Amino acid sequence: MPPDLPPPAIVFHLPARPQLCLDRMAEAIRLVENSGWRQRGKYGEWGAFQIMPSVWRRYSRHLQWNATEAEQRRVARKYLEDIRAELHRNGFPDTPFFYALAWNAGVRAVVARRAPARKIDYAERAANTYADGG
Repeated sequence: MPPDLPPPAIVFHLPARPQLCLDRMAEAIRLVENSGWRQRGKYGEWGAFQIMPSVWRRYSRHLQWNATEAEQRRVARKYLEDIRAELHRNGFPDTPFFYALAWNAGVRAVVARRAPARKIDYAERAANTYADGG
């Protein structure tokens, strides 16, 4: 007769929380901005993602006003990658709300937890658009 063996251990493999998709986040932002590919905002932001010129210069050597859709998407994604790094460095989770709030109000405002109501509204709309598949 075999000796009594302990019951087999039950191992649960929980899937990792999927990382926020930056391309989908960029698309949600584009939809909330509701701008054309060549539209200028009242504060100097430009294009479908309404990227500020100072941000644009960090990620592209192309002229912002003449950038293709592909270049605008590339710059938006690179900016979101930097937002991700800053949010992670400051202990914030991967959520569409925080990404959109950082996009619109700046990472400093998110970290300081000081953003105007209109920026919070923007982030909520972008998060909802992301959730809807934006």
